[in-house]
Amino acid sequence: MVFGNLPSHKLVMVYDTGLDRVTVSYNRRTDDPSLTFVLQISNDLSAWRDASPDISGEVTVPLSAGMERVIALFDGMDLAAFFRVQVAY
Repeated sequence: MVFGNLPSHKLVMVYDTGLDRVTVSYNRRTDDPSLTFVLQISNDLSAWRDASPDISGEVTVPLSAGMERVIALFDGMDLAAFFRVQVAY
């Protein structure tokens, strides 16, 4: 899938054992207000829920016109967590 001239990037999850923190990052379009992006979490890949209540911090980095990188921080997160981004329009 391609958004504009940038290829979409897969969701990336990094666990920092020193800080007991999980960082999840993904690209998000900013030029189409009809799109909604929801980071979701699951412990079993079957039941998914909105991860917003668990996010301890979030940063966005502009990539280009109409695209940004979202970086979500989770403190004290269990390693048995799975993430995905739900995009709706």
